Amino acid sequence: MCDERERENQQRLKMAAAVSCDLRDQAAVILAAKDSLQRVIGEYMQDPGQQKAAAALQYIEQSVHRLERINMNLQDISRCAAGQLIPAWQPVCLSEACRQLCEQAALFAQGQNLRCRLPKKAVIVPSDPYFFDRILLNLLTNAMQACPEGNITVTLKSDAGWVLVAVDDQGPGLPPQRLAAPFEPVYRSQTSCGQLGLYVSHLLAEQLGGSLQAENLPAGGARLVLRLPVRDELGQQAFFAPDAMQEQYRQKRMRAEFSVLVQG
Repeated sequence: MCDERERENQQRLKMAAAVSCDLRDQAAVILAAKDSLQRVIGEYMQDPGQQKAAAALQYIEQSVHRLERINMNLQDISRCAAGQLIPAWQPVCLSEACRQLCEQAALFAQGQNLRCRLPKKAVIVPSDPYFFDRILLNLLTNAMQACPEGNITVTLKSDAGWVLVAVDDQGPGLPPQRLAAPFEPVYRSQTSCGQLGLYVSHLLAEQLGGSLQAENLPAGGARLVLRLPVRDELGQQAFFAPDAMQEQYRQKRMRAEFSVLVQG
């Protein structure tokens, strides 16, 4: 019975991998067709039709990026289930990672005001940069879907042996049934991309020795909090090159092109 269940699981993993490859290939084809159409429109079409076509092409590009995020989440789930996604521990400057990821997400913001609250001194912990990037990007995607307009705030701080990364939004908050199990995957929903992303983020956070928590804010909106330990598996703090990383963080933070609020 166990062997049969294992064979079924392996078959599902292979199917998910095949679907992921098909999604990736189709996304590339759609983007290539979009680029070709954009060149034709720019050459032969005049305003105001050109503006309407440009808006449609932008919507196509955003939809393809959403498809790519779903595909990456499917890949992460498959690799986690197969035991192939294991953290590659190294010192990671979470301050710089938060800044870069928020800057990246701001490119896709529409009615949102994305803000990032960072400490003056860089926060460096043992982590895996891929894991952290996937978690925070999923949390930002979820907040942007839940909050079409208003503020989305990312706050990084240390707290008694842990590092906390909180993502607050001014959306409607999580409904009671969702708040009871915020990280369970939902496959048939208009927001399934974000909810599948939360499931993946929960899996990755646990592999980093941390956790993911969700709550509704008293003033409205939701808060998702990632908790990560500041020590590695051997109990050693990962401040291996603080001076160089601190200086790099300070220089890059000064060049940030979005709203960065530095905490005292």
